[in-house]
Amino acid sequence: MANPVPQKSLPEQLNLPTKLAYGAGELGGEIPGNILVFFLLFFLTNVAGLNPTLAGSVLLIGKVWDAINDPMIGYLSAIIPSSDII
Repeated sequence: MANPVPQKSLPEQLNLPTKLAYGAGELGGEIPGNILVFFLLFFLTNVAGLNPTLAGSVLLIGKVWDAINDPMIGYLSAIIPSSDII
């Protein structure tokens, strides 16, 4: 008699309080980072004397870089077994 194939169960969806708890844990790292970016824009325009369009473009380049590379790195980390990394 053949062994039965185990059925995969669907993962349980997270409820709203759990999602909010995960989000609240991220605030500690994001608030200082956003404050630094805000003051970087102030510094670039008022102290360094850059045109506001150019200063905004400098920050935009970093955001576009993240938007392209973050999904790629996430995909690579999902398909590469952790035993191959070490």
